[in-house]
Amino acid sequence: MKQWKIQPLNPPSVTRHCSKCGKPSQFECSGNFRVNANGRNLDVWLIYQCAKCNTTWNMAIFSRVKPEQIEAGLYQAFLHNDRETAMRYAFDPAILYRNKAEARFDEVAYRVEKSRVPGDCWLEVIAPYDFNLRLDRLLSEELGLSRTRVKKLLESGRIFSREMALTPKTKVKGTIAIEKLDDIEENEKDLGADEEMHKAAV
Repeated sequence: MKQWKIQPLNPPSVTRHCSKCGKPSQFECSGNFRVNANGRNLDVWLIYQCAKCNTTWNMAIFSRVKPEQIEAGLYQAFLHNDRETAMRYAFDPAILYRNKAEARFDEVAYRVEKSRVPGDCWLEVIAPYDFNLRLDRLLSEELGLSRTRVKKLLESGRIFSREMALTPKTKVKGTIAIEKLDDIEENEKDLGADEEMHKAAV
């Protein structure tokens, strides 16, 4: 079966009030963490920077936790500004909500890594992060079909999943096993190295 892995290439920036600009501004993720010890407690933040005035804002990851409450490998990832760890928290909806940060997912660029793996479905889509990428857009771009055509195929059940209901507005997240009727023609892009970069849009 076909397998597509959706890999974001950058974390989303966030919109929030900038104390220096005095109005809502775009804050870009630096990919760096700040770890602060306060007695027996630790605070961990992911650092953002205002795109206009360079004012920094720290998004809280952990607040007033005991060192033993953070797994050793994760603690080291914070100390070494591990990129994958920063990406994971930058996309985390619970963390964003808790910090009152509005993520700008439309600015996330992504790569589609394609391969063939054992399996009994037509296509498996794997997306480790949710950034509002719609299934109809992904299928349209990668299969060489118009978005209107893909929408009709989804709405008529000619492209479907045995595990969940698929609609044009289905968001690509987690793992989705997709089937299609055999008479549907596709013109999948020849990506050479089996990958292509896209700019996300809702």
